[in-house]
Amino acid sequence: MLTDLNISFAILNGYPKKSRERFDNEDVGHPHDLFMDAVRRFIPDARFDVIFIADMDQTIPAGANLNSYDAYIWTGSDLTIYHHDDERVTRQIELSRAIFE
Repeated sequence: MLTDLNISFAILNGYPKKSRERFDNEDVGHPHDLFMDAVRRFIPDARFDVIFIADMDQTIPAGANLNSYDAYIWTGSDLTIYHHDDERVTRQIELSRAIFE
């Protein structure tokens, strides 16, 4: 277990709002919660920002930028790269390019 580490994660939840609502209605856990729980087993003091990247009105939290995080975790989505004409997908593609730069 790693303690006393000042590590900040951005969890990018790629599921659209309608899919997340279905998770709630079917009493299924959210992927970002699964990732937070897994990381906290080894890094209990880790900090997380969850960003619902498929929601066009969501942005990185105020005061943060791409360099504010030590690591990124992408939850995946029921949207796919084959939906490249969907702005919710192109936004995720553009963000992944910016992060890799």
